[in-house]
Amino acid sequence: ILNVAYGGTLYQDLPSEVPGAIQHEQASARHVLSHQVEVSPGSRLAGVLGNAGTIGVTSFHHQAVKRPGEGLAVVATAPDGLVEAVEATDHPWILGVQWHPEMSHPVDLAAKRLFAGFVARCGPTR
Repeated sequence: ILNVAYGGTLYQDLPSEVPGAIQHEQASARHVLSHQVEVSPGSRLAGVLGNAGTIGVTSFHHQAVKRPGEGLAVVATAPDGLVEAVEATDHPWILGVQWHPEMSHPVDLAAKRLFAGFVARCGPTR
């Protein structure tokens, strides 16, 4: 939704539009980390997570960013090259992830950090 709001486009159905893509719509337990995502160094997302590099994510999507919207930077990708996270270049906190941290937070430090960063940003300004 964020990408479309910024004027970007989507793959509507990964299995039919991106043959050979990894499984992004897992069928296993919802708290299981299903695939890896590479987070860009220097991104806001990397700062929130405490590092850039590879993290595991819980994935339940059959759509994905095709062309990023104007003003969005791609800051994480899956091993197949699909966009997994974007952030706005014109706003200090707009950040969108394709995976489901609400599912993995009981077992995943990166998901916990993502929520902690969001809550901290929602607090009073200093």
